Amino acid sequence: GEPGVLFLDAANRSNPVPHLYELEATNPCGEQFLGPYENCCLGSINLAQHVTADGQIDWGALEQTVIESTRFLDDVVSANKYVPAVPQLQDAAHRVRRIGLGIMGLADVMYKIGVRYGDQQSLDLAGQVMEFVRFHCMRTSIELARERGPFPAISGSIYDPDNLLWQPPTPLQPYSHSFGRPVVDWSAIVEGIIAHGIRNGAQTT
Repeated sequence: GEPGVLFLDAANRSNPVPHLYELEATNPCGEQFLGPYENCCLGSINLAQHVTADGQIDWGALEQTVIESTRFLDDVVSANKYVPAVPQLQDAAHRVRRIGLGIMGLADVMYKIGVRYGDQQSLDLAGQVMEFVRFHCMRTSIELARERGPFPAISGSIYDPDNLLWQPPTPLQPYSHSFGRPVVDWSAIVEGIIAHGIRNGAQTT
């Protein structure tokens, strides 16, 4: 329901650019906290298109979709036609280069592979899928930083290669079900940020 409730202290603990501003609000639908004049290019991957005919998640296809989607959204930040009368919009977008890659169709995947929505197995599946998406989105953003340069405000951010404060995510509890997901090595993300920075101040939403 509305009005929504925002926990600003929790939001600011994970603010990627605390040197620029303290977070005060989200975009209208609440997918991502934003600073003054900021906007975020959002996109969702349809997970239902990543299930094989025999009812398995096609992790290879999902990885490729994440890579292409991340590159597409970063291109959108550059190609957007921002309102000329408010130059702060373009400045803010280019300064942090926020993107918001998300998912849809999770319940459809559960139906197709025979997982009951809401039980422990479904929680494991949701966690493994989103961790996989986040990992490959960040890995692609690091590759984009190597090719095109990191976001301009990276110095002083949690992704500052000279003072990296960002920490890899960990599951709230260990996964107890296997869905054939390839291993993700978060140490490679840490090493990549230190070596090249990262292109987008926010990656998933």
